[in-house]
Amino acid sequence: MSKIWKVGACDGLASQVAEKFHSDAQFDFTDLKNEEKTVELLSTYDFLILRSATQIKEDFLTQLPNLKGIIRAGVGVDNIDLNQSSALGVAVWNAPSGNFQSAAEHSIALMMSMMRNSPQSSSDARTLKWSKKEWASSGRMIQGKTLGLVGLGNIGQRVARIAQALEMSVQFFDPVVESFAGAKKLSFEEVIKSSDVISIHVPLIEATKNLFTDQEFSSMKSDAFLINVSRGGIVCEKSLLAALMEGQISGAAFDVFESEPFDKGDTDFYERLLAHPRFIGTPHLGASTQEGQLAVAEECYSKLKRALNGSSAEDWPKTLNNLEICRLDS
Repeated sequence: MSKIWKVGACDGLASQVAEKFHSDAQFDFTDLKNEEKTVELLSTYDFLILRSATQIKEDFLTQLPNLKGIIRAGVGVDNIDLNQSSALGVAVWNAPSGNFQSAAEHSIALMMSMMRNSPQSSSDARTLKWSKKEWASSGRMIQGKTLGLVGLGNIGQRVARIAQALEMSVQFFDPVVESFAGAKKLSFEEVIKSSDVISIHVPLIEATKNLFTDQEFSSMKSDAFLINVSRGGIVCEKSLLAALMEGQISGAAFDVFESEPFDKGDTDFYERLLAHPRFIGTPHLGASTQEGQLAVAEECYSKLKRALNGSSAEDWPKTLNNLEICRLDS
């Protein structure tokens, strides 16, 4: 009898793909979204599928003896201890191809909303306040503006294409990507100083932690805007609030934060940041479309099926770690 692999989806999975797991005799699948993620619960699973909510760090990993692999249903893997995973022979995949269009669209939506004050004026309208005079004079056009992209992976490239279609000039900084059609590659400092809108699309790693601090904000144009649909922690949020209060930049729109949800951090600080009239905040919705979540779930299922095809329990972790699909795509 072939091995039945126990798979747990810690943060839920699109129902269509959950049904595939349920109907596949190779898997014993459980949706753990509403369960407390304790060591006792997770210690019996062979594979875990995560989104951003579940943290799989060193203390957890050492207590999960049956774990063979972790699949991140999305791009970023900062909620997984990669060094410890490697040391324990636990393979790690991500699913970068399914939701990058959704994240790119959200970046563009935040840019448009920020430059036209849409959330602020809509909030006024809900109280029957006609605030046209307050917001009309600060509205900005997108056409003709310069978009600076910090990071040009899958999401950054899609944002670039959409921006070019909107007749924006596009420039970028990326330590790996050398060229992109119709865009100019510059140094990080040059992008910061010369862009009308800066959009961040890099992973949260040691090199990008607090990439934007007081110095970067002081280098930006005073009428520039900053967008972050990447990861919290790339921007020092206290520096951001100071820059907004001092008028160093014109506005900011963030989908990601250092503390998620807000009640896990300094609630007084977040109340001040979110109340600032030139700031827009959304609760990590970049990849959260029905189409995007279905696509990443399909990618997770496909990668796990490919990994298990023709292998036996004795082949772990050698077989997994030699698979090309274990590479963390950018």
